[in-house]
Amino acid sequence: MGCFASGPHRHRGMHAVAVGAFAIAALSGCVSLPPAPAPSAESTPLDALVGLAAERLASAEGAAAAKWQTEARVDDPARTQEVLAGVRALAGQHDVAPEFAELVFIDQIQATESIQYARFAEWKLSPTEAPVERPKLTDVRADIDRITEAMIAELSGNRHALTSPDCTTVRDRALRSTVQNLELSDLYERALTRATQSYCVNAETP
Repeated sequence: MGCFASGPHRHRGMHAVAVGAFAIAALSGCVSLPPAPAPSAESTPLDALVGLAAERLASAEGAAAAKWQTEARVDDPARTQEVLAGVRALAGQHDVAPEFAELVFIDQIQATESIQYARFAEWKLSPTEAPVERPKLTDVRADIDRITEAMIAELSGNRHALTSPDCTTVRDRALRSTVQNLELSDLYERALTRATQSYCVNAETP
């Protein structure tokens, strides 16, 4: 089963920010942890934020493994509302507009769910690829909460980049760099694009 990029070197060059979620994914036999790559020559102020978004997406591996063949659903409205309430509270503490933070995390949650659905489809079609061991969903969610708080801090620390006229250009560069450094699969690239689509909604018009 391919979690990130396909091919014999699919896990080479993953970024250090993904360590926490990648460790969770490893519980389902998904990934290994190689050395972090050298910094990109095209580094941007949004690299850390996009990297955290990718790390949060990777939590879908552990979440899917924990929910597989249980009564737990991929889409959990109660959990979503709990997360969004926490996002709004954290945004207020970090001087980030709660409405903006909520919009960002709605995209992030939906992108993460898309990966879980993809894994469920894979495992139904190829049962031998399904996880043998399941992480505890509470542990997965605790790691997700940690990443969420770090993302809110990055939203706060990068107000200028997120509201500048060149926000879209900067975000797209960070997206390309993250995809390249982590050697993300097509699924993860598309999910990360979805997760970051609202970053520049408050950007000034050039």
